[in-house]
Amino acid sequence: MIMKTASTPHLYPQSDPKVDAQDLHKAGFKGIGTDESVIIRILGNRNKQQLQQINEEFKNQSAKSETLEDAIRKDFGSTAFGTLCLGVLTPVISVKKNPP
Repeated sequence: MIMKTASTPHLYPQSDPKVDAQDLHKAGFKGIGTDESVIIRILGNRNKQQLQQINEEFKNQSAKSETLEDAIRKDFGSTAFGTLCLGVLTPVISVKKNPP
């Protein structure tokens, strides 16, 4: 049996940050009419490194240099879905090595 270590990221080789960013732009981010299924498909099937690349590419493709995080905040605010999406995108700041 092979075990993955926590430091080995799971790669989704079928993903392309440029295509994912395009798909996310096409999903809408305009309130009513946003296609949440696209957001779920991409955010739920990419590792942290890939999400960072997608976020950067989303910003590069945005007319206003808006990041994916910005678009989610603007479109979903503090809803449960918005909070979940931001939680997936937000890198872990610190991890306690010795929990109490």
